[in-house]
Amino acid sequence: MVSLIDVIITNKDSIGELATVMDLVYVDHKAQILQLNVKTTARKCKKIKSRQYSGKGLEEFKCLLNMESWQEVFQTSEVNSALQVFMDIFGYYFNIAFPYKLVNLNKTYNSKWITKGIKISSKRFFFLIQ
Repeated sequence: MVSLIDVIITNKDSIGELATVMDLVYVDHKAQILQLNVKTTARKCKKIKSRQYSGKGLEEFKCLLNMESWQEVFQTSEVNSALQVFMDIFGYYFNIAFPYKLVNLNKTYNSKWITKGIKISSKRFFFLIQ
């Protein structure tokens, strides 16, 4: 006698040849397998330039600023020119410590209920049915 615990609901008129029952041998349950062709659209992986801030980068930035003599800033007599020299030096070291990198915008969602055991079992299961 075969009983069905899980129910599969679909809007397909007939799934007779797409659905199968498989004996898993290792356990006292059978698996219901339903193979459906699903149309998917290819998503382009969108990338942007972004800075990655870290403690290591911050320490490098502080070290670079500390090693700079700043003489060029002090030797510039006009205030706006001195500020521009300061900002150029500051920006140069900032770009070294925190460079732009290409980052994927597509997020991956981590389902916390999917345990390591479930992932291992599903890989083993799909290996068996192929």
